[in-house]
Amino acid sequence: GIALSENGFQQVSFVNSTDTYDGGTHLDYVLNQIISSLREFFIKKHKVDIKPSELKNHMFVFLNSTVINPSFSSQTKEKLITEIKEFGATFEVSPKLIQSILKSEIVASILDWIEQKKNADENKAARELNKNLSKIKVDKLIDAKVKDRWKCSLAIFEGDSASSAFRIYRDTNTQGAFSLRGKFINVAEITNQKLVSNNEVINLMGAMGLKLGQKVVPGTLRYGRILFYCDQDYDGYSIVGLLINFLYKFWPELFEYEMVYKVETPIVVCQNKSKKKISFYTQQEY
Repeated sequence: GIALSENGFQQVSFVNSTDTYDGGTHLDYVLNQIISSLREFFIKKHKVDIKPSELKNHMFVFLNSTVINPSFSSQTKEKLITEIKEFGATFEVSPKLIQSILKSEIVASILDWIEQKKNADENKAARELNKNLSKIKVDKLIDAKVKDRWKCSLAIFEGDSASSAFRIYRDTNTQGAFSLRGKFINVAEITNQKLVSNNEVINLMGAMGLKLGQKVVPGTLRYGRILFYCDQDYDGYSIVGLLINFLYKFWPELFEYEMVYKVETPIVVCQNKSKKKISFYTQQEY
């Protein structure tokens, strides 16, 4: 028999009517079959490989067995030490019992544990990143100089060439620039552990002074505004969408404080005879 345990692995087992309250090879023999099936289930259905000891922690096993000429670890017969090949009989856990376990609260308990462990691991990864952010040297950052950082703006570009003109004509005191390396990561369904291993994410957070799990308080970041200077094409729109997705998922208050902007630049500028200029921001509009 098998049931859910909420206090770590527990067992009640007998060999030839003797209470083996320290378990032994008879318990391992049956339990290993159950754990093997459970591991296979979680790998296939939930894409997670769980250690046998971690699966055991959710089980309370009841086992009554008959073993020919059993050997025990001591005279008090608390633990069976007979080798499996010398049991004198075999036993296979039935598919029906496995299916019953898979439909039981044991699996629900393991899934809850997986979620809690995942959250704990993600929180740990976030804490470690936040701790080290102030020490990192941000690649591709051209920093503003003024001490009153709330007055500063950070311009984000697609690569170094896109930021070249801005670097020449910017106000060095209040305007900073950060160049992306290719397309930004999609954080819609990403874990914190994968997120914190992405250099582009780390550099952007370091440039802004953002920290995972910590709300933005006006005046505390390294820049008061974020400006997206992306190309006026589908790639540019996609990159802006990915950046907005990233910021809104982890710091939605940035938008409440109106700190995020997309800079619209015309793709065509026409001028008539009276020197009046007309700007077009899309090909269709032109």
